[in-house]
Amino acid sequence: MTVFANLARLRTPAMLPVFLIFALPVAPAAAQPVPPKTPQVSATGEATSAVREAWRRDLLKQTPPKTCFTATYPEKTYREIACKPPVPHPLYFPQRGGATSVDVVGGAGPDFSATVTGHITKAEGSFDSVTGVTNTGAYSLQVNTAPFATSTCSGSPNPGACQGWEQFVYESTGVGFIQYWLLTYGPAGTQCPLPRHTGCAAGLSYSDGWCPFQFTPTGSVYCVVNAAQQAPAPARALNLLHDVKLAGAAAGSGGAATDSITVSVSGVPFGANGNNSFPDLGTRWSEVEFNVFGDGNSSQANFNSGSNLVVRTEVISGTTSGPGCHLKSWTGESTNLTLLNAQVASPAPGPGPALVFGQTNPAPSGALATCADAISQGDTHLHTFRGLAYDFQASGDFVLAETGRNFQVQTRQVSGAPNWPNATVNKAVAVRSGRNKVAICLPAQVFVDGRATTIADNGRVKLSDGGAVIRKGSVYYVIGQSGDMINATLNPAYIDVSVGLANWPNKNIRGLLADAGVEHNQVATRGGTLLAHPLPFDQLYGEYATSWRVPWKESLMMACGDTVKDGVPDKPFYARDLDAQTAERTQSICVRAGAKKGPNLDACMIDVAWLGEGAAKGYAKLPQPVAVGDAPGRK
Repeated sequence: MTVFANLARLRTPAMLPVFLIFALPVAPAAAQPVPPKTPQVSATGEATSAVREAWRRDLLKQTPPKTCFTATYPEKTYREIACKPPVPHPLYFPQRGGATSVDVVGGAGPDFSATVTGHITKAEGSFDSVTGVTNTGAYSLQVNTAPFATSTCSGSPNPGACQGWEQFVYESTGVGFIQYWLLTYGPAGTQCPLPRHTGCAAGLSYSDGWCPFQFTPTGSVYCVVNAAQQAPAPARALNLLHDVKLAGAAAGSGGAATDSITVSVSGVPFGANGNNSFPDLGTRWSEVEFNVFGDGNSSQANFNSGSNLVVRTEVISGTTSGPGCHLKSWTGESTNLTLLNAQVASPAPGPGPALVFGQTNPAPSGALATCADAISQGDTHLHTFRGLAYDFQASGDFVLAETGRNFQVQTRQVSGAPNWPNATVNKAVAVRSGRNKVAICLPAQVFVDGRATTIADNGRVKLSDGGAVIRKGSVYYVIGQSGDMINATLNPAYIDVSVGLANWPNKNIRGLLADAGVEHNQVATRGGTLLAHPLPFDQLYGEYATSWRVPWKESLMMACGDTVKDGVPDKPFYARDLDAQTAERTQSICVRAGAKKGPNLDACMIDVAWLGEGAAKGYAKLPQPVAVGDAPGRK
């Protein structure tokens, strides 16, 4: 989905992982609106919220004082205030082991992080909307960097394995501060850098020196310290999240000599400078996560049923292009919210590029959210990641998608002969993630690394290299160590498959679901030969099909039984080729199911004709493709 700068295309298949990410375009600098010289006021004399927000954002661009700071509208600059006393704080742990749960955000679950190609100087998180929240339990807001290489690791016994990780934290009790981590600083027994706190207590961090932490008694030593200055931001209950914004800045942002945190409550900023424990943050910060989480020590923030939040993560990195998406959480704290798998309304363009996504409790029905998805549905109608729809009716084992050596998806397509000789369906799908291999076959068999594995409904099996296999009724998810995943919906006679990406944009995608070139209407052979709409029939089922076939010795679906006979259709088959009675019947079924007129309705009609009325449900909310790759038959 190459839409982060212009909101070009948002696909939300009902049975597939869904795009939740909205990049908000920003006009060129010359086109930015000029703030009015005289504040706009309401009938009561109060400045409008838009004017006050513009005032607050202008302050964020300024160099803060050397101590804690605030401002009151309409002051033009920050003024110094007393910092909160530097008391110990809980540890806000890093995530370990990747996402192995799908119904929580953070902790063992995923989150959406914003990525840039350059370097982030400032990031701010906020909520476009908070509805249905009535409970008031403890929580934290976190703006988290991704781990990065830093010179602060120079004292580590193994600097190459050590990484810095910086968290800008707002505790709901009323304080904002920065917590610094050195991840895997050294083996057991390693001392943390100077200065060191004396008398470190388990589960606590301090501001006068580094403390060691180990997840296990013999595990690696992590080091953690808090910034000395702590912002006196007011407390806000969980049901008032919409009232709080959290910003983190690297040294150099706005000319500042050190990093800083700013918590805005009811539009009033409260900030503090950091220790600058990572002086190279400004040249290493390329990814940021913002969300609401538990209040330290791997705790969970609990939301009542009916809670809905729309999260905005805005980044400043020297470009107006929208950020990329990474389906990844970096924190060990979590919430009982679930990332939405349906499109939310696009907010008005904001002052800076941002990711905007939704999350809710209870968990939504349907598939999981991903940064980008593509599908192989019914009698193998394919939608690529950038929205090209084309039929691929060859039989055999094929590479559906791969993101590199550590994640590959294969499908086994079986011909419908003799009744439907020019159509195929998926009878098996398999994933290689790291050293793990997972095959899912009809009828409802799962093999993990060659062993038959039974997974109960709502159960999961963790993979040794990270990730998991999760079952929800007739739907199986395989989450790879990278966060890439598949969604396999098992029907009695066929499998619908979607592939969800943990990173987008991603130039490393290859296979039948990959796009090629710069348009939305091209695919490519394994060797790089481009095929553009209309896809040449002989080339599609010749060079193209051959290049993506999987030799038997390389098939991940050996556990599913003998391979199928390789074959190609004699000619393409379209809805217009159905007889009049069948066409009328299937069209009526598909329209009642919600299929919209166009390519999706045509595909639905063919599926219902062969696979039965149940096939129509997959088209209920499936958006129309961006382009259609018809393959004209042989002349």
